[in-house]
Amino acid sequence: MNLEKVFNVLKDNERYCYTPYSRFNVVCSLYLKDDTIINGVNIENAAYNPTICAERSMIAQFISKGYINSEVDFIALYANSDKPVYPCGTCRQTLAEFFSEKTKIYIFNSNGYNSSHMLGELLPYSFNKNNLE
Repeated sequence: MNLEKVFNVLKDNERYCYTPYSRFNVVCSLYLKDDTIINGVNIENAAYNPTICAERSMIAQFISKGYINSEVDFIALYANSDKPVYPCGTCRQTLAEFFSEKTKIYIFNSNGYNSSHMLGELLPYSFNKNNLE
């Protein structure tokens, strides 16, 4: 995996963000072990509440395209900011619903690669389907 190539994919998909209010673009790419890449972008709404984060946009495609049982390699998250931006609480919980706590998440900002974390590090003690058994 080449982080520069990952960054280029993220930046290329930034043009699909719909952010007329904040101009704060976020792209989330899911890399599967078969080299499939599933991208999601944030989609704003004037009422703000219906806004869809890039992570959940990616998950919707992951499920609707039938990849739910595919083997995940890693997730990459980009924001057009000089600071690192991490998934919001709702997205962390949604990511935990579909991906292992060991799923690696690479964080990129407008300058390139910033850091990497396991999903479990971003959402320790998550509430998941195991809690309902």
